[in-house]
Amino acid sequence: MGMTSLWVWLNIVSRPINIQLKTAKSIVKATACLHNWLMKMDVARYCPPGTTDTENEGSLQPGSWRADYPAGECVLRPLHNNTRNMRTPNALEVRYSFKEYFANEGAVPWQLQMI
Repeated sequence: MGMTSLWVWLNIVSRPINIQLKTAKSIVKATACLHNWLMKMDVARYCPPGTTDTENEGSLQPGSWRADYPAGECVLRPLHNNTRNMRTPNALEVRYSFKEYFANEGAVPWQLQMI
């Protein structure tokens, strides 16, 4: 993981943030823009070939990032229902809007085969 992607992961993606819906959408968009810019400017350092999972004729080819985690360990922490991580109405709205987008106009032809 590159330094920029590590910073984004540690400071934004890996922990809950309590912000307004508009701000959450801006953070997601800015993260995607930063990722796209880094991929365009220096893909060899930011995301070398073989780092990410790829799809080849319907078959998942695991990326090297998986070696950073013991077998069976998930990158994301499991969520448990308790009062410490109750979702805010804004969080539910963000989740719903992304779900709708990726299930409709943002869908890619192969996504249901990868579930």
